Amino acid sequence: MRIATFNVYWFGTTRPGIVDRTPDDDDLVARVLAGLDADVLALQEICDLPRLERVLRRAATFSGRDRHLRVGDSFVTSARPSELADTANQKVVCAWDPATVEPLAWGALGGGPALRPPLLATFRDRRDGAALTLAALHLKSGFMGAPLTDESAALRLREAAYLARWLSGENVGPTALAQAPLGPLVALGDMNARRDDPTLEPLRRLPGWSWPVPTLPAEDPWTTFLDREVIDHIGASPAARFVGTPYAYAFDRDPALGGRAWFHAVEDFSAQRARGFPRAPVENLYRVSDHRPVVAEIEPV
Repeated sequence: MRIATFNVYWFGTTRPGIVDRTPDDDDLVARVLAGLDADVLALQEICDLPRLERVLRRAATFSGRDRHLRVGDSFVTSARPSELADTANQKVVCAWDPATVEPLAWGALGGGPALRPPLLATFRDRRDGAALTLAALHLKSGFMGAPLTDESAALRLREAAYLARWLSGENVGPTALAQAPLGPLVALGDMNARRDDPTLEPLRRLPGWSWPVPTLPAEDPWTTFLDREVIDHIGASPAARFVGTPYAYAFDRDPALGGRAWFHAVEDFSAQRARGFPRAPVENLYRVSDHRPVVAEIEPV
């Protein structure tokens, strides 16, 4: 099963002063999603679910993959029902290709410290019947390398520790999964920290888990343009293995999308911070996202 994680930078938010995407920008997002050869997409910072559905339908015209966001009226997300129509705030969701996989169960890992609870979702591969359970997450953001005394770093550590307990089989917190996780476990998402950051130690210490470094462009080896670091990760339990090496899709360098002629990158985080980090739409020139997607293929051992 091929999976991908992608933070789509406040997609569809109606919160003032964040980002104001145009229809042409949505078309670019659709082209990037179409370029992800993955059966399941774990997406972060999704604010407007119907708008994302429209973009996925547009992406299908480019790729032939008709990805879905919901089963009937139920979105595969960790957001509460009361939050689904809220277009101001972020959600973690999964989209999938029903021609190759089907969702069996999903829900939020509740009861923990996370402001954005992890999405737990089990998918079955229609080609071989194998199941895979994903923990799609978006950990607390903050300054790179901040000490654990920093409030954001301390919260991220608690988030990682709580998730690690669940991934190790401990019965923690309520979840909406209708059954015990099936198949190997995979954790993926925007973790807002480098692999060696102390806040991710609970995940790194999971026995037998593998956390490969994705293949990155030599010219700018990062997954986020803002911090210029690798903070989007995919890890697999001992019951799974990676087929080949995960890779970051450098859509900003893809000649098929016009390369840097259309991608507007702003200055790095330290420069923005020095100027007071203005949030007006004119300052946010990320037409697609400030992250690159990471793609991996996983199979049971």
